[in-house]
Amino acid sequence: MPDWWAKIKSLLSSSELSSPTQPAVHEIIKRSVSFEADYARWKDGPLHRRLLNWIAEQYTANQNDQQAIDPSIDFLHTPSTKGIAIHFADLGYSNAEARFLLDYFKEQIRAQDYRTQVSDTRTYSKNTWVETVERHYLKPRPQYDEAGKINQLFGNITVLLTFRDEQVYNLKLSATAYQDRLFNGEQQFSELMRKLTF
Repeated sequence: MPDWWAKIKSLLSSSELSSPTQPAVHEIIKRSVSFEADYARWKDGPLHRRLLNWIAEQYTANQNDQQAIDPSIDFLHTPSTKGIAIHFADLGYSNAEARFLLDYFKEQIRAQDYRTQVSDTRTYSKNTWVETVERHYLKPRPQYDEAGKINQLFGNITVLLTFRDEQVYNLKLSATAYQDRLFNGEQQFSELMRKLTF
């Protein structure tokens, strides 16, 4: 009994002292058979298409008129990093539907000649809530162009799904290009968005 209580106290203490770099829980993502079955049904259903259509519409609106976008989505555009952030807390989608989108993006990115570098989940204390982040980090498969430069495709891609107190909060997708003469120029982020949503 004392050993059990010591383990509980140790876990509580470590969660209070945890951070994104020192999480209380850090695990590789493993999906259950039932999750995979639900995911397959979601991909064949109308909610999947509706969400992708909405993302595509918002991206197009942002390209044409930045004032026209829904406040539930943001776009990042810097010289080296492009991305989107979907604020699921405002949209009414379930935790499962958000996870399905996370895994769908991973699946679509892998189809673009990418490999999964890591898929993990981290749980830690943050302010007054417990935060859990599920992450897929993908890198292009090594290829060289005619000039001997490395083909970076869209750059390294990270997809993060954040939960606060076990409720879905947001999903962020970012593509970061290498700014190095060993690499050729990255492909347009708009083309990645097209491949992810159409």
